[in-house]
Amino acid sequence: MLELSIGEFAEIAGGKLLWSDLPPLGGRLEPIGRLAYDTRRVRPGDVLWCLSSSCWDHPAASVEAFRRRAKGIVGERFAAPWAGTFSLQVPSARQSLFRLASHARRLFRGKVIAVAAGAQTGTYCRVLESV
Repeated sequence: MLELSIGEFAEIAGGKLLWSDLPPLGGRLEPIGRLAYDTRRVRPGDVLWCLSSSCWDHPAASVEAFRRRAKGIVGERFAAPWAGTFSLQVPSARQSLFRLASHARRLFRGKVIAVAAGAQTGTYCRVLESV
């Protein structure tokens, strides 16, 4: 779980913060939960991070995330937020994720150990190297 408010999160990741007509109760001060990268894995309070257009290939990706009670969505395309949620439209989802990872790394005082495997190994390694 990220210990950030929506406002802090948006400032670090960059982009345009979009609210529904009825924003989250705490507004910019509302805390966010964990990040999810697949609509099928979204849990209540999560923020769905769309790293590529593949997240948006299915027209109902944002609907599915909000149906699963995601607090927000981050991506390069516009996603209309539902009541009590937000959407963060960023120029580059990958660069924004790097910014967030870099911020988290500066706060972390322990040793970093990572294991990367699977189809996205190259992407994971590039993220780790840049952070």
